[in-house]
Parts: sequence; structure tokens; C-alpha cells
Amino acid sequence: LEFRRVLFRSHRTHQQTKRCEDHTSSMQQDVSTRAIAEFIETKQYKKAIRQADVTLKKHPKHGETLCLRALTLRYIGKRDEAYEQVREGLKHNDKSCVCWHVYGLIHRHDKNYGEAVKCYEEALKLEGSNAQILRDISLLQLHERCSRETNTVAGGGENQYKAGDASLR
Repeated sequence: LEFRRVLFRSHRTHQQTKRCEDHTSSMQQDVSTRAIAEFIETKQYKKAIRQADVTLKKHPKHGETLCLRALTLRYIGKRDEAYEQVREGLKHNDKSCVCWHVYGLIHRHDKNYGEAVKCYEEALKLEGSNAQILRDISLLQLHERCSRETNTVAGGGENQYKAGDASLR
């Protein structure tokens, strides 16, 4: 009976140690993700890719790192590789607002605004109070609205003006 208690205690201690290691690993990934994001914001793309590669060597299925690496690739002109990598990141972590936000940023960069809005909406479902996502989606919606109004004025507006002008004569 005493042996079982000692074994159970050591097993529990091992589980607690494992949990602590997982927590430390998670914190390291968060720090690495923040570092990659800062490199992207300051347009230090080579450093961002290097940092992402270091993280991905340790954790090859870390979705947020894969997506941030994809965003970096898109900014340096590697479009196809970026889309592959962001989809891979979403496969591994489709419940991350960061992954969906990055996917939307890539679509926006390619002027694919409809798909970008869909991605931002997915991100908002996961984290509705994220100010950055709200700002990005509102800017896109404003852009779409302005472009629709411009097309209406350029297309239908002139014809209505001519028709109205002719009725005055």
C-alpha cells in the first residue's frame, strides 16, 4: 500500500512537471510570436522568417507561427508559398483569431477584399473585442462602400443625369 502511494505521488509529480513544461513551452511560443509580429511591423522580414524557422524547428505544427511566416512571405512577394503556409497554419489551429486575421491580411494585400472580410469575421467570432481586427474590417467595409458608390456615380449616375438633362429641354 505504501508503495502505491509513493508511485502515485511520483506519477502526479511527473504530470505536474509535464504541465509546467508545457506551460513554459507555450509562453516561449507566445514570446516568439510577438517577436515575429514586431519584426513584420518594422519590415525586418528576414529576421521574422529566421525567428519563425527557429520556432517551427521546435514546434512544427504551431499554427500562429506558420501564419505569421506566411504573412512575411507574402510581403516579400512569395504569394503562392504564403497561401500554402497560411492554410497549413489554419489546419493546425483553426480556433486562433491570429491565424484568421493573418489570412485576411494576406487576402487584403492581394486586393481580394470579399475574402478578407470573411476571414476577419471568422477572427471576430473567436475574439470579438480585438480592436485591431475591428479596425481592419471597418476600413475594408468602408473601402468597399466607397468603391460601390464610385462605380454607381461613374456608371449609372451619368446616365441619370443625361436623362434628367434631356427632360428639362
